Amino acid sequence: DTMSIWASEKAMQSTGSEQTVLVSLDKEVVFMIDNAKKEYTVLPFSVFEEASRKSEEMKENEDIPPQFKDMMTMKVSVRPTDETKTINGYSCRKYVQTVQNPMMNMKADLWATEEIEIDPRLFQSYYSAFSGGNTQMSDMLGQMYEEFSKIQGIVVYSESVSKVMGREMKSTTELIDAKEEDPPNGTYEVPEGYRKKG
Repeated sequence: DTMSIWASEKAMQSTGSEQTVLVSLDKEVVFMIDNAKKEYTVLPFSVFEEASRKSEEMKENEDIPPQFKDMMTMKVSVRPTDETKTINGYSCRKYVQTVQNPMMNMKADLWATEEIEIDPRLFQSYYSAFSGGNTQMSDMLGQMYEEFSKIQGIVVYSESVSKVMGREMKSTTELIDAKEEDPPNGTYEVPEGYRKKG
């Protein structure tokens, strides 16, 4: 599956074969767009903050067994290595990423390049928008952001292996092209004629 991504200081849009995800910082919402059905769902940033708050309340509930509380925690780590190679014309460095919780374990080899210029403040703005004033959300995203910030540049190629409930899944992603240009009109808007769900 091929995906295109557009990013600016005010919005980010990613489009796959059937679905588009549009994050609007101005409107503080996420649009989940089904291009096959020409429908879309609107998720306010507050939904993610509320989910985080409820998760923290469950962790603090003494009536919930510890093993169930552990399922709501996630540990992310990124380890830089000295291994390098050229991928699609870019000089890349290897990073090893792990994601762990009692239900899932994932390990990924990430190859990132510093030859593609991007303002790191762009990612910081999205992190800040989702965390908002929610302390629990800020702590969770903060730990992830701290780890991901170890990656210098943009990931050009990745290979991951995930184990979920005893099942193993493998995936590969590859950056085909990256450039700075003006997006087509309507890139950061829901297409005309699409129906809102809910």
